[in-house]
Amino acid sequence: MKWAYHREDYLLIIRELGVLLIIVAFLLLLPLVVAQIYNEPSTVSPFLISSILSGTLGVLFRLSPARTEFERKHAIALVVISWPIISIPSALPFYLNGTAPTFLDGYFEAISGWTTTGLTTIGANADLFAHSINFWRHLMQYLGGLGIIVMGIIVLAPLRDWETTSELAVAAGRKYRIVPSLSNTIKIIMGMYGIFLAAGTVLLYFSGLSFFDALCHAMAGFSTGGFSTRGASLGAFNSSWVTLISLPIMIIGATNFVLVYYLFSGNLKDYIKDIESRVFWYFWIIFIGGLIIWFAFRNAGHSDSLDVIFMITSALTTTGWSTIPASAVFLQWAPLALIAIILSMLIGANASSTGGGLKAFRVGLMIKNIYWLTRKNVMPDSLKINKSYCHIEDKNIDDEELQHIMTFMILYFVILFLSFIIFMIFNFPILTSFYEVTSAIGTVGLSSGITSTGINPLLKIVLCVDMWLGRIEILPTLYFMMYIYKSYVQK
Repeated sequence: MKWAYHREDYLLIIRELGVLLIIVAFLLLLPLVVAQIYNEPSTVSPFLISSILSGTLGVLFRLSPARTEFERKHAIALVVISWPIISIPSALPFYLNGTAPTFLDGYFEAISGWTTTGLTTIGANADLFAHSINFWRHLMQYLGGLGIIVMGIIVLAPLRDWETTSELAVAAGRKYRIVPSLSNTIKIIMGMYGIFLAAGTVLLYFSGLSFFDALCHAMAGFSTGGFSTRGASLGAFNSSWVTLISLPIMIIGATNFVLVYYLFSGNLKDYIKDIESRVFWYFWIIFIGGLIIWFAFRNAGHSDSLDVIFMITSALTTTGWSTIPASAVFLQWAPLALIAIILSMLIGANASSTGGGLKAFRVGLMIKNIYWLTRKNVMPDSLKINKSYCHIEDKNIDDEELQHIMTFMILYFVILFLSFIIFMIFNFPILTSFYEVTSAIGTVGLSSGITSTGINPLLKIVLCVDMWLGRIEILPTLYFMMYIYKSYVQK
């Protein structure tokens, strides 16, 4: 009976969800400060109503009469359903304020924010949004990058070994500790995040942005979220300095936090030899170098090298900012550059970072596995293959772990292709459809132009599901469904 949910389990899950809803209720009050600063009375009521509703629901959930102890299966449930649940009150300000024409568009914006994706149906009008609305969009991404589990650590505190469970650690985005104490690790991560935010804001401000724009883009950049206060993203600023400063912001956000800690502690050797660092930089150099040479041979003057560097970095870090319109990517950069961007979105960022995609760690191990299999087939049977790699420390990997990674990657592509087929059914072109769903499930945010308020509601829901599954990395959802299934089987 251990691996199933029962009435007491559901009551406990509801009670712990109440904590997250109460946290969101307090967060919804922060944009009111921005509304006061910029004299935006029209947004006060939407945020107040949303906060009150979220807080009230949270308090009611906390009254749930749960008596069972907190276990792994409860943590899995919270990991899986937290993002969809907190996106409901988070969406209300967009809808109540009229920024989003429908609640679904507001919900799309909210789940895109919390999952740090950056796809948007309403973002083309971001220049016209109230400051408080734009602040809320970027705050969701910043906190979503930290992880809802870190933000609501009180929920998972009773489960002392939660981070050792792979499906939870992956979904939380924090698999490795910087120091032995979990609480101290979280303090260091949040401290690093705060320092980066302050430094990024200052640098962007001195590059020519207003303080508000600098703060919002620093939040979106370090969370690899990709929202912008401009409909044309960073291209609207037409500034090489903004583009250059944004590059390290995206890269830091997409780097494993332990490796960031090592790097800024002066431990360059461990950073360089790590499999994630190598995979990320190898592909970064290959894609950018190849495209610059390709454009040079084509005499494509419209393709500035800085734009090439920026777009590949944006895709590989799964940030989703752009310096050129989507139309330029599809009309002027196809086919080679477009393929490179799609491959970058698929590979994605580091594990234990704010980024998405398949992750450089998995891609690196699959490349190594090809090498190991090749050696096994050409070498004598008596030769033992040493399956070793360096990730934080020197490690060996067994076939079961490789199978686990392969299972994840297969599921990833199954969901990607199912979403792709649905878009094809609605008569969208092959390449733009694949680009869009790859961006969604990779939590990237680059758009081919499909995502808008005018697309069919079913397609918006498909993209919402893709963003959600991409953030929690699929497997926790399967475990959650297994628990629910066994609950009915065992009745």
